[in-house]
Amino acid sequence: MTFTPPKNTGFVTGLMAEAAHLEHVSSSTFCSGGHPGRAAEGAQQLVDMGAMGLVSFGICGGLDPSLTPGSLIIATMVITPEGEKIRTDTAWRNHIMELIPGPLTIAGIAGSDHAVTSPQAKGDLFVATGAAAVDMESHAVARVAIKTGVPFLVLRAISDPAHRTVPVSAMGGLGPDGHTRVLPVLRNLLLRPWELPDLLRLGRDMQKGLHALRRVADGGLSFS
Repeated sequence: MTFTPPKNTGFVTGLMAEAAHLEHVSSSTFCSGGHPGRAAEGAQQLVDMGAMGLVSFGICGGLDPSLTPGSLIIATMVITPEGEKIRTDTAWRNHIMELIPGPLTIAGIAGSDHAVTSPQAKGDLFVATGAAAVDMESHAVARVAIKTGVPFLVLRAISDPAHRTVPVSAMGGLGPDGHTRVLPVLRNLLLRPWELPDLLRLGRDMQKGLHALRRVADGGLSFS
């Protein structure tokens, strides 16, 4: 039996750079600025506007030490901060897996209400959940999908791997609209100049994650 994807799929991202990859895929997108509350509001708005399926789409932090920047993940489930396991739609997930070129990791993804930035915190979350990665939108999207009865997917790419610390100077670099804010990062960097190499490496790793997402979107992937 041929699977038919949901009509008018709604996408929730954290960054405008992620949403930009979806311009020719879907007009139903919402950028949360990396805030779980806004991600939930946006997912609900998309459903209210007619979306019959939801996708959490973007970069994420690695928890599984074997995953490198740019590794693509399709989640089998989302583990919420409270430990609830919310499964993604199996038929839709299998359909997308057949369309995406290259290697994929099929695993759970953890949701967090705050940034998970240190190797210790990532390791603790990996042990606690078994999830391959963590982000701040997927659990919000999952809850809205369950509440509204629409299927959902999580498609993510690793930016900062499990062994990497996110520099303190990077904090504040994301605006509530999902755009990058350069000045707060530069101000932080003036106070912590030794973090410059780590900040540059983070930028390179993020680009690898975004490039992986672009490869998926440019591959003719159809969500609706």
